[in-house]
Amino acid sequence: RRALALSEAGFGKDHFRTAATRLEYGRVLALQGRTREGLEQAEMGMKRLEELGRGESFEGALSRRSYAEALAAAGRDEEARKELARSLAIIESKAGAEHPEREEARRALRKAGG
Repeated sequence: RRALALSEAGFGKDHFRTAATRLEYGRVLALQGRTREGLEQAEMGMKRLEELGRGESFEGALSRRSYAEALAAAGRDEEARKELARSLAIIESKAGAEHPEREEARRALRKAGG
């Protein structure tokens, strides 16, 4: 919560970094068992990233993984796999097959059953 408040104060509520921080905050809440609140925060963050045109960026791909974790914590496994697959595709497109995040994305997708 503190990181989100600092991001809002430093960058403003509509900045990409604030949206990514909100998404990560939502992931943490969802993993702590505060699923409804966490998913709400994660969805708000992902929506804002999309509105800012950053959902398909490399950073957006990393944020999609956090969003997928929040979705999985809420039992929305199919949606989580879809986000993880999209994250992998973006990473491959933006960073290439040799980037270390590609393997992390592949591992997350396999773990999710995709």
